[in-house]
Parts: sequence; C-alpha cells; structure tokens
Amino acid sequence: MEQSLTKKILKVCAASLLAVSSFSYSSPAPYQLSPLENYLIKSFAWEQYESFVNTGASTLFENPKVYYFSAGSLAKNVLKNPTEFIQKYKGQKVFVEGVLSRYSPSKSTFVFDASDNKFVINIRMGEDHNTETHPSLRKNFYCQVANAKKNEIILDNCITGLDYQKVKIGEIEQGIKDFLSGKDKTNPNMPTYAMLAYMALVSAKLLPTHSCCQAAAIEEGPQTTADIRACNQEVTTLWQNNSQFENFNEAMDSVERDLMRHGADLNMVRKAASLMD
Repeated sequence: MEQSLTKKILKVCAASLLAVSSFSYSSPAPYQLSPLENYLIKSFAWEQYESFVNTGASTLFENPKVYYFSAGSLAKNVLKNPTEFIQKYKGQKVFVEGVLSRYSPSKSTFVFDASDNKFVINIRMGEDHNTETHPSLRKNFYCQVANAKKNEIILDNCITGLDYQKVKIGEIEQGIKDFLSGKDKTNPNMPTYAMLAYMALVSAKLLPTHSCCQAAAIEEGPQTTADIRACNQEVTTLWQNNSQFENFNEAMDSVERDLMRHGADLNMVRKAASLMD
C-alpha cells in the first residue's frame, strides 16, 4: 500500500537533522505564514487524515491512539473472544468503516450488520451529532467502545466520518500552528506537528513559482481534493529528488534559523527524525 507523504519524505529530513547535536530557541514571536506555507499546512493535515482513513495507518505519533476497523474485522475480533476484546478496547476510540444497514427514526442509533448478518455493530450517536448528514455519507464513524457481547458491540458518543474529518484536520492544523508559535510543547503529538511544519516551510522555499501548490494557494475559493492530492504529490517528488536542488541544504538551514527565532522547539523535529532513522 502506498505510504503517506510524511513517511515517504521523513527519512530525507532525518540525516540532515540528526547531524545537528542540539537546538536552542529564543523567546516566541508570532510566525507569519505566507499563503503558500498556509496552504501546504492545510494539504498536509488533509493528507494525514486521508492516509488514516484509507489505510488504517495512524500518524507517526497519536495520543490517544485511534483504532481502525472495517465492519467485518471488528465483528471477527469481537466474535473471537468478546471478553478479551472488551478488556482491551473498552473506553478506547475506534474508527469503523463499513456499509450502513439501518438506523433509528431519531437518527440517533445506526446499525452495521456484519459477518453474514450474525453480528450487529450498534452505533450510538453523541448528543450533538449532525442529523442532517445524508445517509450516503454515513459509511464510517468515530466512536468510543462501550460494551461487547457474543453477537453485538455497542459504540457510544459517535460522530460521522465526515464530522471526524473536520475535527481531525482542524486539530492537526492547530497543532502545527502551535508548534510554529512555540506553544503547547507538552502535547504528545507535537513531534508529528513539528515535522509537518518543518516540511511545509522547506517545501515553500523550494517549490517553483509555477507549481500547482503555488497556484492553489493564490486561487480564491475552496480547493478540490484533486488540487490537494496534486500538491502533495508535487511535494513528495520534490523531497525524493532533493539531491537535484543545489540550494536544498541552504533552504533547510534557513528554515531552522527562522523557527528558532520564532520560539519553535526544533528538538521536536529532531525527535520525529530520530524515530524514523
């Protein structure tokens, strides 16, 4: 399965970053993102979500962990040993992908029939769930495991995959901006956000002026999924062919200086790189 943009290019960053023994940073000052840098951050956040939904692979660091199941695999796991399953997963967050079978008139409970209709996945929506979401979009849910028995699992406080997408992408974007501002250094996901920020800023310095990322960044109106995919592929190609850029190391050094000047803790980037080394 195709690796995400982050995992494809992270090792390219690692060698250069690990050559530096330590980083220091000064007092925070607001980091002013350019339109291109801002667009790249949004694209990377979207790509992180898409990678998880399409492959079940989480980001490099994710706390609390989100467990990914297709409806069929969830059914098989519970049917194998309901007691063992609930001991391991009760209270945990799960993302369930499948074909919706039916839902209650109040639209507060949805049901997946899985494993040849011998197993039921009961989806209980949270109080603030969006009842206006079209049924065709109710194909995946983000929930908390409540209980499980022989032929059924109950998932509580659920939101649709569409609503989770908005929450997750917004969370990643905010985490990246917090890193750039030198905020929230205790966030366990900060190394991921730090690396994404670093890649966005270096990429912005190296992408040509006629790039599709640049065009999308200055274009007014909402961007399509195709726009974002094209931009992310362009960035992936850039990092994979970094040896062709004479100013690649210079761009990385410049970004490191900028980040330190604005109070970002580059040790977070180094931590991400070391774990992929």
